[in-house]
Amino acid sequence: MSYEKNHKEIFSRLSKKSTGVLGTIDKNLNTVRLRVMYYGLDDNFNCYLMSTKDSPKIEQILVSPDISFIVFDLVEPYDESWEIEINGYAKILNNKEEINY
Repeated sequence: MSYEKNHKEIFSRLSKKSTGVLGTIDKNLNTVRLRVMYYGLDDNFNCYLMSTKDSPKIEQILVSPDISFIVFDLVEPYDESWEIEINGYAKILNNKEEINY
C-alpha cells in the first residue's frame, strides 16, 4: 500500500469516529491511566481532546506529556474490525486561536 493511500485510509477511519481511549502516565501512582475521550482531527492529523483545567489527566500531561491514543471499530465479521494507535506527546492549548479543528 502506498504512503498516500495509507495516509488517506487512516485519515478516513479517524474522521468517521469521535471517541478513543487516551493513555497517560500518573507519576504519583506509577501507573498508566486510561479513559474514553471525544476527539476532533484536523487536516494535519493533529488530534484535539477537551478537558477541564483541574482534571487529573491535565495534571498528568503537565508532568509527562507522553501519551497514547487508540481509536477502534468493532464490526462483524470481526476480521474487518480495526484499530489505530497514536503515540506522541500532548500539548495544552489555552486559546481558541491555537485550535484548528
